[in-house]
Amino acid sequence: MVREQFQVKINSFTLNVTQTAVDAVRKKQITKTGCRVYSDGYIGISGTFGEADEQTWLDAEKNLMKKIPYPYPPSAGKTRIRNTKKACGSQTDFLKQSEEFLARIRKDFPDFICSNKLMSVESEVSIHNDLGLDYCNSDQSIVFGLVVKHIKSINVFDTIYSFEDRDPDFESVYEDLSSQLTAFRNPMEQKISGKIPVVIGFQDISGKFIESLNGEALGRGVSIFGDKIGKKVFNDDFSLIVDRGIEPIHASFFDVEGSVLESDQTALIEKGQIRCGYADKKTADKYGMRNTAAAGGEYNSVPVLSVPPLSVLPSQKTLAEILNGRDAVFAAVLSGGDFTNEGQFASPVQMAYSIRDGKLVGKLPELTISGNIYDLFGNDYFGQSGDKPFCGERYLVLNMDVNQY
Repeated sequence: MVREQFQVKINSFTLNVTQTAVDAVRKKQITKTGCRVYSDGYIGISGTFGEADEQTWLDAEKNLMKKIPYPYPPSAGKTRIRNTKKACGSQTDFLKQSEEFLARIRKDFPDFICSNKLMSVESEVSIHNDLGLDYCNSDQSIVFGLVVKHIKSINVFDTIYSFEDRDPDFESVYEDLSSQLTAFRNPMEQKISGKIPVVIGFQDISGKFIESLNGEALGRGVSIFGDKIGKKVFNDDFSLIVDRGIEPIHASFFDVEGSVLESDQTALIEKGQIRCGYADKKTADKYGMRNTAAAGGEYNSVPVLSVPPLSVLPSQKTLAEILNGRDAVFAAVLSGGDFTNEGQFASPVQMAYSIRDGKLVGKLPELTISGNIYDLFGNDYFGQSGDKPFCGERYLVLNMDVNQY
């Protein structure tokens, strides 16, 4: 019998924001520990809040009687510690900087009301077992999650500002947010219609890739990419990777099964060619695929196939260089969109800004964007920005069909 412990520790310091001011402070320290035992092709699991004790292990052994199949060898014989924390100051410093940041917003933008949260978050994820596996990943970040409303607006909120970094420069964050609020103050009434470059986050248009690169969907033959493995179907400049490197924040270098990747990354789509789907141990074994460290699940549950951290490889160009003088639309807030089974995408955009010379110049009326996945990431693909022009993120530039309401 092999014993294995999987543990997650979260230490958060949250500032509740109301009327663009801190009105409450909350601290949380959470430890969740999962105990797994492997024997004769079965797995038994038990979990607890806090540190595990001998009773937790006894409960896990008792759960072996449930005969949950798990015929995959536990990860073994490797040790690694990765700490990507930066010296971003104390919680007292964070509170002081946040209050100064919000005071500046109140002074310079009295016509806007910001609410929701600012957070400082530390995470530690570890896994170790009797077979010599010992992994630990530590990280920390500052999170700006602000809901913004204009004082004359009848909406519950008008836009959302989100930003996360390990050691943010509050001055840069202020400049970023102020550029969006300044653009909001400049409503643009010109009619927009037709094919226009759209600046959009990959997470807002990733749904079909997540669905179709799922190893189970590929193995069962229900993915639209099923007959395209090994074929070039997208732009040469488009590469999509499972990214367990240091850039994704709070993404550990191992999955919940202790699987890792060479150099912490592997390509699912490389220079337009679909290479493989994402898989965990079970999916890889079942369908003869490569394990891409895509196991997830709760600390106290059997590992299951889950979406791993995904990144689009950036170009060497800034957003302004990609646009090369072209006007564009920045899709800042969108929800309610989706892909059809054939890969046709459409979505309303609740908050959009006009971009000129790589900078925000005004607020656009609500609009819709659409396009086919093979076009958007084929001939209509301009690239992923090498810089992070807004909200501390890189953005795709796609030539999309744009129509105003």
